[in-house]
Amino acid sequence: MVDFTIPFKQSCNGCDFTCIQNMCERKRLPFKRIENGEVIFHEALTPAQQDEFKADMAAIHFEMIDRKAILTVSKIESFAIQWMQRDSETETRNCSDFLGDKLCLTYNYISDFYAAETKDTIKQFCIQHTIKRAKKMLKNPRWTLEDIAEALHYSSKQHFCTQFKKVTGITPEAYRRAALRKRRRDRFCLAIANIRKKYNFSRKTCND
Repeated sequence: MVDFTIPFKQSCNGCDFTCIQNMCERKRLPFKRIENGEVIFHEALTPAQQDEFKADMAAIHFEMIDRKAILTVSKIESFAIQWMQRDSETETRNCSDFLGDKLCLTYNYISDFYAAETKDTIKQFCIQHTIKRAKKMLKNPRWTLEDIAEALHYSSKQHFCTQFKKVTGITPEAYRRAALRKRRRDRFCLAIANIRKKYNFSRKTCND
């Protein structure tokens, strides 16, 4: 018989997984084990048992995960990334229209659903993803701030710099300087490690 699994996430740090097993045993559920964020049963639970299990899990501070909801969130984020990487000359729709057309849903529904599932907004996801891309670009000195702002669809260099500092707490220039210092330091450490490795190898050879 195929195992039946129910994924969950822990809502607080006050419980360990033993309480889930104890609860299943009290309810005489076909509990098997807990593994990788899933409660595994020997056989499927009835819809009524699943509803009761969900309520009991919430009572001990665990929240069930809806796989369909996870898939929908993933689709929303994937389409949002597509929109952020758009060619402005060929894609003139704004983010809300783009997502609505791709998912065949109203943007209000998409936005409310995403916020309910992630406790965040689509706008914040887009900002965080864009800043993440900006950090990668800043590590390459060939990218000017003007080029980065244009590539990431900011209205101006100033707009990009303002939002970058608001999110990260430092200016793009400061981030670039720190990234370049780290790169030089890493290269220096690697060179030293190679020298030591070569020296130790040579010394061992001489001793032999």
